[in-house]
Amino acid sequence: MESETKWRGKSYGGYFGHKCFYFLFKFFGLRATYGLLIFVATYFIFFKRGVYKESASYLRLVVAPKKFTMLFCVYKHIFTFGKTLIDKWVYLYGTGKIKVDNTESEKIAKKIPVESSLIVVNAHVGGWELSASQLEKVFKKKAYILGINSEDENILRALEKDKKENAPELIAQNKDKISTLNAYALLKKSSIVAMLGDRNFGGRTGEVIFFGNKIQIPQSPFILAQKANVPIIQIHCMRVKSREYKMYVFDFSDLSEQGAGIEKYQQRYADNLEFIVKKYPYQWCNFYDFFESETGKKLD
Repeated sequence: MESETKWRGKSYGGYFGHKCFYFLFKFFGLRATYGLLIFVATYFIFFKRGVYKESASYLRLVVAPKKFTMLFCVYKHIFTFGKTLIDKWVYLYGTGKIKVDNTESEKIAKKIPVESSLIVVNAHVGGWELSASQLEKVFKKKAYILGINSEDENILRALEKDKKENAPELIAQNKDKISTLNAYALLKKSSIVAMLGDRNFGGRTGEVIFFGNKIQIPQSPFILAQKANVPIIQIHCMRVKSREYKMYVFDFSDLSEQGAGIEKYQQRYADNLEFIVKKYPYQWCNFYDFFESETGKKLD
C-alpha cells in the first residue's frame, strides 16, 4: 500500500507560519520562539494524522516505546524537528546563539590535501544544513549541494532577507545525468560536493541492511567519488543540547585503500547512519514511510 505521507522536499508551516516564527525570534528571542512550538506540535498531533502515523511507525522501529507513551514520543519527535528548523535559521542569521563543535571535522580536514576535492555524504538528521554551511569554513574550499529545492519561493525570500551565514550553492538534481556531470566537473576544480544519502532522486541504487530492513539507497555519492578519484566522508551535525550542535565525521579512507566495491561503501554509510539515529532517535525527521518508499523489506 502506498504511504499516505510522501517526502516532497518542502517544509511544513507555509509562508505565514515561517513569518510568525521569524517575528517572535526577532522581537522576543529564541525562548519565545521555541514556546510557539508547543502549540504547533499539538496541532500536528491532532490535525496532521499522516505525520503522526509515519512518526509512530518510525518510532516503533527505532525507539520501541510502550503503547501508552506513543503520543508523547510522537509529540517529542515533532517538537524536536521544529527546534532544529528554528536553530537552522537562527544560525544562518548570524546571531551567534547557535554553536557548532567542529572538532572532528577539523581533524579530518588536516588529512585532506589542500588541492584535493571532496565528497561529503549526509542525511536528513539533526542540523544537516548547519553542517553544510560549515563546509567552506572548515575545509577552505567552495562547497556545493547536489539536491532539489521545492521550497515555496515566498518562504525562501522571507528567510534569506536577513541571512548572514553563507550556505553552499545548490546544484539542481535531475533524473538525468546532467547534474551528476556538473558535480563531476566541479570535483575537478578543488571543490566540495555534498550529497544526501537517504533520498533517491531517480538514479542507481543498491541494497543495504538498515534497522533490520533491506532497503535501497543511492549509489551516486560513492560512484562519483570513485570516478573522480576524490576522498569521501560522512558528516552529521547533531543537536547535543540546547543551542549546541556537534559534527560527527566518518571516514571511508580504509575502504578506499582496500579497493572496496560500491556496496561496502553503501553499507558503511547505512551502519554509520544507524549509529547516529540510535544515539539521537528524535532527530531523524522523516515524516513519510522511508522504509516503504525506499522499497524496504523486513528481514525474517
